[in-house]
Amino acid sequence: MNTSVYTWQTLSLPPEKLVAARQEVHMAAQIVAAVSATYLPSHPDMSHTALQLDPSGHILGQEIKPGKTFRVRLDLHQLRLELQGHQQRGFETISDFGLVGHTFKAAFDWMEQALKDYLGAAVAKTLLRPADLPWSLPMHPLSSGALFRAPNQSSSELYHWLANAENVLQEIQALHPMNASRLSLWPKHFDLFFSFMRPVYSVAIGFSAGDAVLKEPYFYVKPAPLLTEPLPVLTYGEWLQGKWSGAVLKSSEIFASGDSSLAQREQVWKFLHSTLGVLNWLV
Repeated sequence: MNTSVYTWQTLSLPPEKLVAARQEVHMAAQIVAAVSATYLPSHPDMSHTALQLDPSGHILGQEIKPGKTFRVRLDLHQLRLELQGHQQRGFETISDFGLVGHTFKAAFDWMEQALKDYLGAAVAKTLLRPADLPWSLPMHPLSSGALFRAPNQSSSELYHWLANAENVLQEIQALHPMNASRLSLWPKHFDLFFSFMRPVYSVAIGFSAGDAVLKEPYFYVKPAPLLTEPLPVLTYGEWLQGKWSGAVLKSSEIFASGDSSLAQREQVWKFLHSTLGVLNWLV
């Protein structure tokens, strides 16, 4: 049994109740990513738009230094955007904007003006809008003028999923730190993952709160290039094949392990550890 000191918040809400919260936060995260896409040099792997999570429940954008150092963060608990400038004591909030009751466009407009006020007109840039980002967003009412809704129990559960995933993925990442990429939250598909890399192949280890592959949250292990059949036998989880191919552990299987935090976390750990084992990553 894994005896990590990392914590795990017990999960209980049916996966279908997370969909609305996950979609709204995914959209809100685009505003944070758009700032990086606007101000940072572009990288083919989109790493300049990668996001991070912090222990307080915020999605963090990258540090940007066009004269003044700043970053943008999204408070998941209150669904609020914050422009932070770097001061003597670290990052401090310069301006903030509550998304609840406002449109997607209004949030982009606020972000652009806040950056202009902070950086000055000579340094500030025209903020890239959703249509300008290097990926397409899924269809959502927010794109057509709907208002952001207030956070609720589903929003809290979504944060717990993300925090839990970050903790267990950090532990897996520590098994081969010299071969691992940075653990990041990627705004395109809104999944949290890193990769173990070797000269011949790599394997992505991550978590999705739900997407076009599976509507329910799931952890995954995705080798590249794809494995040839017959696929290795998995002790936990299952293989998915198609447009997206990899091993997955669905939230329904995590819940089936029990309603205690220890049982749920152990199920995830066993899936990740055993799957990497059959891929010869833990030798």
